[in-house]
Amino acid sequence: RKTQTENEFNQLGSDVSAWASEQIVALENQQQDHLLKIKNQQDDLSNLALEEEEIKKEAQRLKTNSEREERELLQNEKIVQDLRQRETDAIKKIEEISRHLNNMQNILNKNINQF
Repeated sequence: RKTQTENEFNQLGSDVSAWASEQIVALENQQQDHLLKIKNQQDDLSNLALEEEEIKKEAQRLKTNSEREERELLQNEKIVQDLRQRETDAIKKIEEISRHLNNMQNILNKNINQF
């Protein structure tokens, strides 16, 4: 009877040991899965950080181009204003010369009529 109890006890010990080993293996596998997920998340974060840097560089490039184009536009507007002013000045000068020529023509006509 004692031997049977010892055998049952030993069997129970073996069963508990086997169950504990299975639990340890399951926990180790679970831990490996979690570590792999963490590594994948770290890789994803690294990739996102690189992508963020690329986006920042592109944004800076676009900002720089925009600022340059804005400066060029202002410069072109100043050139257009300058050309319009020159046109206005030229028209005034032409009108002045035209009046002067008309005056000279009138003087010539008077002189011709006196003869």
